[in-house]
Amino acid sequence: MVVMVLMSGCKDDDDVILTGEVEPNGTFATASPLTLANTADAKISPALDVDYFVVTATSDVAITIDGDVGLELYVYVYDENQIQIYGGGTGARGASMTYTMSSSDFNGKFYIKTESAYPDDTGDYTIGLD
Repeated sequence: MVVMVLMSGCKDDDDVILTGEVEPNGTFATASPLTLANTADAKISPALDVDYFVVTATSDVAITIDGDVGLELYVYVYDENQIQIYGGGTGARGASMTYTMSSSDFNGKFYIKTESAYPDDTGDYTIGLD
């Protein structure tokens, strides 16, 4: 079963919010596409859920992850060959982080993987690209 929810709204005149997670997206092959200058709503649920996203870009991309108060996230970034380039975390439940993906590290597309830092934690988060 594939479930996709699309919503749009405005944080301000320049920031369009799109809900972009499409389940299942637990592998590179089923990664949900993300577009630049947008924010996607996503969810770690059930426990041990892993989310993959694919991004197409030609310049540096700032990736911002912001989790619910009860959710600490690990974030991994892979190049187009699925080789890990970055691995880090938000550092605490409810915290956010930003990582800038250099265009010299990918050739047109890259992947982002998110998962909970704790096996029983679930919750909502946002992932934004600038």
